[in-house]
Amino acid sequence: MIKTFDLFAGIGGFRNGSETVFKKNKIKNLSVGWSEIDKYCQKTYASNYNLDNVFFIDDIKKITANDGNFCNLKNYNSIKKKKFIKNNLCNFDLLFAGFPCQSFSAMGQQKGLADERGALFFDIAAILHSIKPKYIILENVKRLLTIDNKKTFKIIISILQNEGYDVG
Repeated sequence: MIKTFDLFAGIGGFRNGSETVFKKNKIKNLSVGWSEIDKYCQKTYASNYNLDNVFFIDDIKKITANDGNFCNLKNYNSIKKKKFIKNNLCNFDLLFAGFPCQSFSAMGQQKGLADERGALFFDIAAILHSIKPKYIILENVKRLLTIDNKKTFKIIISILQNEGYDVG
């Protein structure tokens, strides 16, 4: 049984695709949690899926930055954050994270991790550090590879590898 968590869930694209693949390949799965801050996306997600006994948090920062310290490169793996996250977030095997693309997009200001939305990657990193799911799937964001001369991409890859994940 693969337990999944849908972070920055939107209207459920990752969940929809994964459930189709799991069903086709006869893999037992269970959605155990989701997070989405946009109230209209929440309504759509809730109308598409059975959410009985499924953990929900609208703003993941209520868990990752509960102490008022937003996650960043220096503190995402703090002992205090890890303890709070472990105590307040459900356990799961597979994390889906469609973190916001506006920070990286050619249409945006391309501030990458320096943008508040781009820095949400550090919230992902804090969750990975704390929960240690077996698998993660991150959204492929256009320009993530090339923004700021690949510095952002290198930081992301480095964190994922430091947390013990094979990146491919």
